[in-house]
Amino acid sequence: MKDRQLLEEICERCNHYCTLKEIIMHSGVDDRTAMQIKIIDMFKYDWSAEAGRDLGWEETTKRYVDQGYAARFADYWHEHAHVSEIYTKLLNRKP
Repeated sequence: MKDRQLLEEICERCNHYCTLKEIIMHSGVDDRTAMQIKIIDMFKYDWSAEAGRDLGWEETTKRYVDQGYAARFADYWHEHAHVSEIYTKLLNRKP
């Protein structure tokens, strides 16, 4: 991951040790992948709250792909994008 500012944006709500930040920092993923992981995490939180249970990563990722969010993410991604910008666009164009 080369964009340190993006990493800080991904973990802006963390006020303690952030597992996601550590994984991203040490995994060698690129900025696009790191942002998509964060956005899937945001959907996981929202969809789990709606379902009244933790959907888990596997179910959330499958839903994210099956409902077309992954394809739309590809349409919205650009090098200087912000997590909140793309997440808002995805929410505004629900499947």
